[in-house]
Amino acid sequence: MTKNLPSDAAVEDVVEKRLRILLKEGAETPMSFEWIKPELPPFYDEKKFRLGQQTFYNNVFSMMIAKLCGLVSLLSIPTILDVIMFTKQSGTPCLAYRRYASTILHTFVWHEKNPNEKPNKFLESLKIVRRKHCVAFKRSTEANVHRPTQLDMALAQFGFVGFTMVNGDYLGVSTTDEEMEGVVHLWRVIGSMLGMDDKFNLCTGTVEECRLLCRRVLEEVFLPSMAKKNKHLDEMGRVMLESLWPINFNIEPIAFTTFTYHLASLSAINNNHFIKIGNILKYV
Repeated sequence: MTKNLPSDAAVEDVVEKRLRILLKEGAETPMSFEWIKPELPPFYDEKKFRLGQQTFYNNVFSMMIAKLCGLVSLLSIPTILDVIMFTKQSGTPCLAYRRYASTILHTFVWHEKNPNEKPNKFLESLKIVRRKHCVAFKRSTEANVHRPTQLDMALAQFGFVGFTMVNGDYLGVSTTDEEMEGVVHLWRVIGSMLGMDDKFNLCTGTVEECRLLCRRVLEEVFLPSMAKKNKHLDEMGRVMLESLWPINFNIEPIAFTTFTYHLASLSAINNNHFIKIGNILKYV
């Protein structure tokens, strides 16, 4: 089982400082357009990384649900949704299937392949993803849509690991403290290899710091964005979830979106936002 949030004032102080740096400096630090071959960072620890991979497979169903909730939540962020819509690769279930199925396959590669094996499928996967990011970042900037920042990347990272960190127990994630250290280390490494500065990486620091920082990002960024309701959110969320029917035909868009907002409300401590889901007004 994962631990509860630490009450230690020193940890909370560290996290609040990191949050302010992320929200201010991270929002002002653009991602680079230059494609640089991803390399394992100096802090890479093979034992922790491989343990993080195995922990994913030990909890694959619960963690994939957490990631899907994270992807739904990401669509509430205007800057991220604007870039996704600009790429014109998610406007219909067919197009979205290609995009999100590819994302799922890359995610499984990151959780399965040895970063040091030959041939290196892990590195090849990250090279493909980083190249696509660079192209999308450059095009959206040149079109005056949005220049993606380190904050955007941190929010995207939350989409993949955030709900596992803040409410994994509720979703059925079962880990030891050491296994959670592995999960956090894995996503710190992946974030770094995709161009994130370490000071903006949600998974820099201890498990307790990562968990608390993810919760504060949820409270300060995601919940307000969910409440404001970007006009394209419902449609893009529906298309994304419908696109995944060939992978899991049990997904019902309105039900899963409602579950995502419910999960977000359970995961937050400062939960004073109203979120409208279709004709339903939910207090979270």
